[in-house]
Amino acid sequence: MKKYISIILLIFLSFNILLNFSNIAKSGTNEKNTLYVGGTGKGNYSSIKEAINIALNGNSIYVYNGSYFENISINKSINLIGENNQHTIIYGQLNILKINGNFTTITGLKIKCLLNQNEVEKKYIGIELVDANYCEIKNCIITNFQYGLYFTNSKNNIVENNTISNNTQAIYLSDRCENNIIFHNNFLNNSQKSFDEGNNSWFNFNEGNYWDDYNGLDKNNDGIGEKSYLIAGGENKDKYPLMMPYQGKLRLKEFYIDYDSLYRMLIIGLGVAIIFCLPIAYYWYRKYYKKK
Repeated sequence: MKKYISIILLIFLSFNILLNFSNIAKSGTNEKNTLYVGGTGKGNYSSIKEAINIALNGNSIYVYNGSYFENISINKSINLIGENNQHTIIYGQLNILKINGNFTTITGLKIKCLLNQNEVEKKYIGIELVDANYCEIKNCIITNFQYGLYFTNSKNNIVENNTISNNTQAIYLSDRCENNIIFHNNFLNNSQKSFDEGNNSWFNFNEGNYWDDYNGLDKNNDGIGEKSYLIAGGENKDKYPLMMPYQGKLRLKEFYIDYDSLYRMLIIGLGVAIIFCLPIAYYWYRKYYKKK
């Protein structure tokens, strides 16, 4: 019986170790230069705005899962990192997150608008970049705005692997925006096409974005549409539109797999297998091994 209990404890500890390593890898933060928001330990801040005010250039701000009702302005070179873009949510009205500086990174956040019917004539913007250069916006969900992202006089920024959905216009780039790279994003259920008056790239290394209103064909079955997707406002194009939503890799339509569901099924299956096999192993041990 003691051996049976030891096996269960060993399995349980192994799972915990794996989960801890996974969480450390996902956070990707340097503890020495990181401020924390929403946690319970020493040095945690209650609001993102408070942490930004204290942060120095080069610092990271790690935001734990939760709902934050804030309007945020960043004029420093910092990394703003959400724990999980499904559960680290910033709610607000009008312009929720404004970047007015260089070398700022935003990743792992869900940014959602709470509409105010008394201010419908004003612009509702998820992330606004004004005179901001060399910034990165990655792995975020931006939803329910008039403009998901709005760029003014901003250059050499990267917008990668985001889901931009349920907005009037997903992205707006003014004529003074240049050399921005926008790729591997999923544009879903936005009322109007994105708008670009500047000189920017809507693809990178022969891979572009997924547009839910794209009607081109994939004749060679490589996961990329044969016809370019036109961007309103000028002559820019997504030359390599994706045929399926991007989830970390290029996927063919006929082999579409929901990896989140598959991962959950594997975890559940592994748990069921362990529960099923342990009694059999114990019975075999009692019947055959203990007699020897």
